[in-house]
Amino acid sequence: MKKGCPDIASLSPTDKEFTKKLLAVAQVDSAVLKRVATMRWKLMNAIKLTQTEAGELLESLKCQGFYHTDLDISGYTFGQLDMEDAVVGGNFNSDFVFVRGDNNQGSMQVRGDNNQRSMQVGWNNNQSSMHIEGGNNQGSMQVRGDNNQGSMQVGRYNNQGSMQVRGDNNQGSMQVGRYNYQGSMNVGGYNYQGSMRVGRDNYQGSMRVGRDNYQESMLVSGHPVYSRPSKNASVPKIEKKSWINSLKKWLEL
Repeated sequence: MKKGCPDIASLSPTDKEFTKKLLAVAQVDSAVLKRVATMRWKLMNAIKLTQTEAGELLESLKCQGFYHTDLDISGYTFGQLDMEDAVVGGNFNSDFVFVRGDNNQGSMQVRGDNNQRSMQVGWNNNQSSMHIEGGNNQGSMQVRGDNNQGSMQVGRYNNQGSMQVRGDNNQGSMQVGRYNYQGSMNVGGYNYQGSMRVGRDNYQGSMRVGRDNYQESMLVSGHPVYSRPSKNASVPKIEKKSWINSLKKWLEL
């Protein structure tokens, strides 16, 4: 190993691909090291990256480790966003982001809130086994393919009010620590929420499911939710105005 070169074998899986790509690019573009150093400084000082910087860091270099910072890419456009196994130490903000292809956040860890309001995904949205310690805010998010959030864990609120999924919605074994709000959510295909766990209240008023709605073994506050497959039927709701008002206040609506 040459002096000054990192020992890639000793790095965590989250950092290996990024380091390999960075070193490869540096062979033909030494200025990339300075650009990455500037991006790191901006992140550590809570300064938002530019569209160009975010594209290089996430799409080209496949950076996955943001252990001690927030990550704000709100309003930006990506061809395909692959953040599988990524770690964000604070809040992850991708409100109004447009992803032309797939959005992959499988097994991603967000230690703050995950904000994806009005985000648009051109094809499939994969967030299976994603772990969010704070709240998950995906109000008015649009997914043109399938939405896969099986075994996703949300520590606080899960807000998916007015979310649009053209394909199937898979939230089997998803866990929500407190409130689950899916009012006016629209699912074009199947809605699968088998064995989903909601710590407190579950609101799905005016939710529309194009095909079958499956909630077998779903528990809300420790109590089962019973549903029968029914085409084009609204999902049963449990409404408590007090917690809905507190949710709206938390979302600053």
